[in-house]
Formats: sequence, C-alpha cells, structure tokens
Amino acid sequence: RTEQARIRLYIPLNERISADDYRKYSKVLANKIGHKVDEGSYQPSRCFALPVIQKGHIFIKRVNDCPIIDVDMLEQWSKELEQSNASPNVIGYTRRDSAYWRDIAFGVSEGERNSTLASITGYLLRRYVDPNLVYGLVSAWASVCKPPINQSEVNNTFKSILKKDSKSS
Repeated sequence: RTEQARIRLYIPLNERISADDYRKYSKVLANKIGHKVDEGSYQPSRCFALPVIQKGHIFIKRVNDCPIIDVDMLEQWSKELEQSNASPNVIGYTRRDSAYWRDIAFGVSEGERNSTLASITGYLLRRYVDPNLVYGLVSAWASVCKPPINQSEVNNTFKSILKKDSKSS
C-alpha cells in the first residue's frame, strides 16, 4: 500500500546544527531535491531516528554511502535560495491547491493528522461554513485517519481554530 508514499531522507552533516539552522537547511534541501515536502518536516521536533513501520505496509530502504554534505555547502545553498526568492515588499504564504485537498480528503497517516485537521478546520471556517457543519465534517474525517484521531483531540483542535477564527472576523 503506497497510495500515500512517504520518503524519509537522512543526511549526515560534518557538524551539529541548531534548530534554526535545521529549519533553514531542510527547506534548502527540499528546494534542491524538488520533491513536495510536508510543512511539518521543517520542525526539528519532527526529526527522529527511525520510521514507524506498520504491519502490511510496504517499507523500502535504500542506503547510499556517498560523502556527507558539509554545513558550509548548505549555507551557500541557503544564500542562493534567499537571493532567488528575494522580491521586495511581497508577503506570501503557501496556498493549498486542489491536489493537496484531494490527497487528504480521506484521511492521512500518523505524523500529519493534527496539522491537517487544523488546516481543514481553518479552511472551512474561513469560507464561512457553519461551525456546526465544520465540526461534524472534521469529526468524520478524523475517524478515517490511520490511526483515527481521538475525539477529545478533535474537540481541542476545533475549539482552538474556532477561537482564532472568531477573533479575526
């Protein structure tokens, strides 16, 4: 079952880096690779040593003993990326396209569930969908995630997003 395949890329560095550098360099590497990356991947707290392997799911492992990337190279790439993205007085955000919504429509797996729940909730509330309907829809959506999201977690996330949405209205 690889309908929502995930790639975990571990890159040894020549020295330790800070959490801020991790965020910066992981964005640089994602840009260099050119593969769509979950925004949560840029959070250092999500970086861990071993993936969770679920029974019945395919796990493909490939190892390449190529030379490590050094931090100086990452810093150079970071500066190049900043220069290529520099556009004065433009503030942007990542807009979710229809492919994103299609991919998450029938649930997501562990590691993406909470941020996706918040994303769906906020998306619907910002489009003035009645909060009662939004609550029902996200509750149903949460039940088809792998594993399902606990209803108390759905409640807490929904209340938090609803509160933020109410303040901005």
